[in-house]
Parts: sequence; C-alpha cells; structure tokens
Amino acid sequence: DAMLRVIAPLAKRLVAYAPGNPRALPAADLAEAARRHLPAQAAVEAADGPADAIARTCGSADAGDVVVAFGSLYGVAAIKRAWQALGA
Repeated sequence: DAMLRVIAPLAKRLVAYAPGNPRALPAADLAEAARRHLPAQAAVEAADGPADAIARTCGSADAGDVVVAFGSLYGVAAIKRAWQALGA
C-alpha cells in the first residue's frame, strides 16, 4: 500500500501482475488494492504475467506517456526479463 499511495495520484492506468514468487500477491488482489488509491478515472486491470503486462501497457501508451514498472525486486526483475525477451 505504501508504494501505491505514492504512485497512484500520478497514474492514469495501472496494470498489475504477479511476478511468480510464491509470496507475491495475486494480480487481481493487487489490482483491487490499487483501485483504493488511484483517481476514479484511472483504468486498472490484472495481467497474466510480466509479458502480458508489458503488452497491455505498451499497446495502449501514447507517444508522450511515461511507463513505470515498480514493486518488489522480484517483480522488477520479471519485467526486465520479459522486456529483454521481447528484444526491446
């Protein structure tokens, strides 16, 4: 919740995913927690994994948008691996 309280006021969209760590919060639960902190007009959705989160996010980002991945070290590492696998 602490990270969400800081980031949420700046977001217009949040795509949640679980990084595959057994201690990770399920993506749907994270998305629900995010809804409590995001502006009412912000879109929130749960992805099936890091590659799906990247596809959903980058597929709808406009040219001037800033895309940020944040969370645990496990989560950021999962995003990095998925991004590299896409050849980005």
